[in-house]
Amino acid sequence: MNMSDLIQVFLIAAVIFFLLGWAARRTLPRLWQGLQARIFPTRYLKSAGVWVRDGTTKEKTSHHER
Repeated sequence: MNMSDLIQVFLIAAVIFFLLGWAARRTLPRLWQGLQARIFPTRYLKSAGVWVRDGTTKEKTSHHER
């Protein structure tokens, strides 16, 4: 194999993988979420929300009804 053959193989592989990645950009996140749901049960997954301790926080309302 000479250098031009290697460059051609590299370019063809780059085009193929780019097109496959472009086509899979919508399905891969759904597949990843499904895989996470199967591997890690929901009791081990933590939400990205705010953790509240024993109800010690108080809500402050800025809108007063008149």
